[in-house]
Amino acid sequence: APDALPSDPVLRTRYDTIPGFAHVIDAVYSNADEQFYLAGIPALTGWKVTETGLVETVRYDMGTTDHVTVLGPGRVAVSRRGDSARGGMVEVLAVDEFAELSNIPVDDAAGMYSSDGLLYILAGSGSLHTYDVSDFERPIEVHHLEGLGNPWDLDVSGDHAYVADNTLGL
Repeated sequence: APDALPSDPVLRTRYDTIPGFAHVIDAVYSNADEQFYLAGIPALTGWKVTETGLVETVRYDMGTTDHVTVLGPGRVAVSRRGDSARGGMVEVLAVDEFAELSNIPVDDAAGMYSSDGLLYILAGSGSLHTYDVSDFERPIEVHHLEGLGNPWDLDVSGDHAYVADNTLGL
């Protein structure tokens, strides 16, 4: 067995409940905005941590969101699963203006990662889409990889994407 850690690596300094939230699915911190963005049921929300607790700064109440990633200051991408009324998509949002800048038709989007003007989107159907989002209003698909099993999340380092796949592993 591995040696025990010298102290608990997780330290809870404060916590708060999130009013009106039934389920938080994903969270990301924006250094530029100095706040957290939460995706879940029923909305995308933004939160600043203060000495007295959490302060809600954004509520983009356009329905359930599944995943969120930061694209730049005041800009995020959120995924929504499709249903009988509409297909799934990834929306590029100006959260500070409550505006949808564009949407990317990737159904069943799972994990997302953004770096250097590129947005990497995993689809539960087994593919990885790469979009140039340097112009938030006109994303362009620059690469599409198929053949994954059931991808859920990813990280990118240099020229490599590391995909956590429920079927194939890493």
